[in-house]
Amino acid sequence: MSTVAIVIILVGMVAIVLEFVFYFKQRANLRILCDQLDAEVMLDDYVIGDVPVETKVMPGQHKLVIRKMLNDGSFYIHEDVFNLARGSERTIDVKLERRYTEVFYWNKATESGEMSEFQSYLDMFPEGAYVKEAKIAIEDKYFATCGEKPGCIEYLKRYPAGRYAKEIKKRLEDFLYAQCDTITGCKEYVNKYPNGIYINDPKIRRVRKLITSVEYTPIKTLETHNGPVNCIAVGTTRMYSGSDDKSVMIWDIGTGSHVYTFLGHSDGVSDLALSGRKLVSASEDSTLVIWDLDENTIFRTLRGHASWVTSVAIGGGFIVSGSEDKTIKIWRLDTGDLLKTINAHDGSIWSVAVAGDRIVTGSEDKTIKVWNLKTCELQMVLEGHMDNVWSVSVSGDRIISASWDDTVRIWDIKTGALLKAIKGNCGRFYTAKAFQHLLFTGSWDKKIRVWDFNSGELLTVLSGHSDSIYDIELADHRLFSASFDKTINIWMVENAGTHSQTLIEY
Repeated sequence: MSTVAIVIILVGMVAIVLEFVFYFKQRANLRILCDQLDAEVMLDDYVIGDVPVETKVMPGQHKLVIRKMLNDGSFYIHEDVFNLARGSERTIDVKLERRYTEVFYWNKATESGEMSEFQSYLDMFPEGAYVKEAKIAIEDKYFATCGEKPGCIEYLKRYPAGRYAKEIKKRLEDFLYAQCDTITGCKEYVNKYPNGIYINDPKIRRVRKLITSVEYTPIKTLETHNGPVNCIAVGTTRMYSGSDDKSVMIWDIGTGSHVYTFLGHSDGVSDLALSGRKLVSASEDSTLVIWDLDENTIFRTLRGHASWVTSVAIGGGFIVSGSEDKTIKIWRLDTGDLLKTINAHDGSIWSVAVAGDRIVTGSEDKTIKVWNLKTCELQMVLEGHMDNVWSVSVSGDRIISASWDDTVRIWDIKTGALLKAIKGNCGRFYTAKAFQHLLFTGSWDKKIRVWDFNSGELLTVLSGHSDSIYDIELADHRLFSASFDKTINIWMVENAGTHSQTLIEY
């Protein structure tokens, strides 16, 4: 080998050595730290180790990824692009951001078992790998709430054709059947499941008979009065009505035709009471009139009240009247003589009733009082109403009171105990009367409601008037209703006897 060649080789080797020396002098010192031990470090897409990392890199732009995977499907990560100068030293110390994968959310849902977590998974991953399983899990959760009726209803609302729909429908029918210890419950079952699995149960069959056997059909409206009709009284063949037009009208029950008109008051007629061939009318003119029904004439006019005579009742040969003047007066029916005046209430007396040797009164002062008819002694005071007691009546050993507080209350006439309070949701009650096992009410909302007198269950609601209903009577399979709309409606009560017999306590 020639000397020249040797020199050339040596010069090349020196150049290479110098190049390496220059290269190493140009590299920067880089230190990488983070808040997660054992996190993997990738620099320019190459793994260079786990944190902490110290290395030398060439100057220029670099891509950094620090990542740590967790077993729960989440991971920590930091991504960055940075520049290094020649021969520089740099420490990168970062806090990794935690991120979550689909697996994480699925694991979270399965571990917690909460419906909300499965729903969150579906919201975030509507086309995820576990969508089918999540939907099944949610349906199972809704099914698990079906121990009660609301849960069953909610399940069927969401899954009308769900895996458990058939079973849930059976449960709902069972729930409704379990309520059949009341007439309302049985009615609801019959209406909901006319071909249900319990439809032949004896109590269901009784209620089906009740529902299908009784109809209240309006057959005639009497429109002769020129003012609100406040009261009616019913005899064997005649019905009598009193109105704000100051008249008392007589009607034929069978045909509904007008027979005769009594004119004897100077103001509205507020109440009527019938006994044999005598009819007594009470009026806003502060008087009562006894009418002779054989002669169709006035037998006696009774004066003594200082204000509007609001109510009248007859019992034991006596007339009992109640007035806005807060008194009740007792008169002889055969002569019209005044026997006794009782300062009865702290407010106007709106209603009186007579039952045997008892007088029952209802007042503006919100109380009901029971008096002895013969001695006129106060026997008891019934409290509970929150507004005017507008009507009182007696059926057997029970007092029925109707009030503007939207309730009808039933009391034991012997003990004064409250037996039942019926909420009407109708505004004001103006009248409440019982006939056998049925309780009829008239109210401010223009409706007649028919209730089971024993249980207080609502049986049906009748519409036909255009204003408040003030009075109700029942006779000869006919229901009569008097209204502020100036009319009397007559309803045919079909199979009323069957109706009363089917209201059996079970």
